[in-house]
Amino acid sequence: MTEDATNAIRILLAEDNDVYARLVETLLTKAGYTVERVTNGLQAYERLALAPVPALLITDVLMPAMSGFELLAKLKGEGQMVPTIVLTSKQSEESVLRGLGYGALDYVGKPFSPSELLARVNLVLKSKQGA
Repeated sequence: MTEDATNAIRILLAEDNDVYARLVETLLTKAGYTVERVTNGLQAYERLALAPVPALLITDVLMPAMSGFELLAKLKGEGQMVPTIVLTSKQSEESVLRGLGYGALDYVGKPFSPSELLARVNLVLKSKQGA
């Protein structure tokens, strides 16, 4: 996506690790996205209850207050899913299947390639626009 096409696109990043959060935020901001960061699943849940709802949620799994899986399960249970990419060090097959089962559209392991993450973000957002 070009910077012009992404200017108004808001992404919510739920990540408690400051190093990863800064890396993802810098990557997405340079690509022209607007990024809002929270540090746990409960904050993400509260933010998603407010308008405007972000176009994409990128969430870690292991966070305080509410895990990424708990967040996705709660959103799914309420029928309030937002396009989601799980970004986590939990990379077992069971974890991947669990995240996708809760409605995540993609699952990216840490450490990750910045260019691959950006490509996956662009793909998820492009597929959402086509829907």
